[in-house]
Amino acid sequence: MVMFVTLGLVCKNKLMPYQLEDLKQYSSLIHAFSTKEDGNMSFKWGEEKEVVANRKKFLHELKLEPTKGITTELVHGDTILRVGKKQTGQGILKPPTLKSDGLITNEPGIFLFHVVADCLSLLFYDPENEAIGLAHAGWQGTDQQIAKKMVEKFITEFKTKPENLVIGLGPSIHRCCYVTTEPIKGSWQTWQPFLTKGKDNDIHSNVVGFNIYQLSEAGVEHENIFISEFCTAHSGKFFSHYQDVQDKKPEARFAALIGLK
Repeated sequence: MVMFVTLGLVCKNKLMPYQLEDLKQYSSLIHAFSTKEDGNMSFKWGEEKEVVANRKKFLHELKLEPTKGITTELVHGDTILRVGKKQTGQGILKPPTLKSDGLITNEPGIFLFHVVADCLSLLFYDPENEAIGLAHAGWQGTDQQIAKKMVEKFITEFKTKPENLVIGLGPSIHRCCYVTTEPIKGSWQTWQPFLTKGKDNDIHSNVVGFNIYQLSEAGVEHENIFISEFCTAHSGKFFSHYQDVQDKKPEARFAALIGLK
């Protein structure tokens, strides 16, 4: 059964960083998503000084040190890197030099981090082997099956049993709002079950559903997949590329992270 989540605790009239309720049960795991209240988290879409201040404040709320984090430049691909203490601090307080859309580690005291605005963040946790992963899946990463490849990487690197994996799917644009007038430019046949036509012959794309399908095909149990209820395009709680373009507003990005204590 796929579970849904609620927003985090209120503190001093401010919502704490958003978390998936069903992941809170794992004592060695830390995870969170920033909201609009936390400010822009992207060096590409903001002034470096402001982004650094926003990231420091966000991480402070989670009691995390910037020097313990690792991030990469997202390139809408399927490259997955295993990282560890040698890479800590990479890209957290200055633009990253590494490039990939997936990160994995089994080293404690490290958190994995990236920024998005509509694309899906996938949080992976293997409680048996104490390993974590973070993946970025827009339509291109989804088309390249990064979710399935992350499971395969866990098997190769950590001897993970897919049925033991716990997956969190973060806030992202949902089928209700992901509309295009043209077909997805990827593997058209594989996308067919996840595309529906709207009343104006526009096409609604179900990126979340396609990633869940990939995870299931890779052996992940449905009851271990936890989905954020929030659509970034219409919830108003998170930055949205789609909505900012529609409203002709400056763009920004929110953060997703997962770590081992």
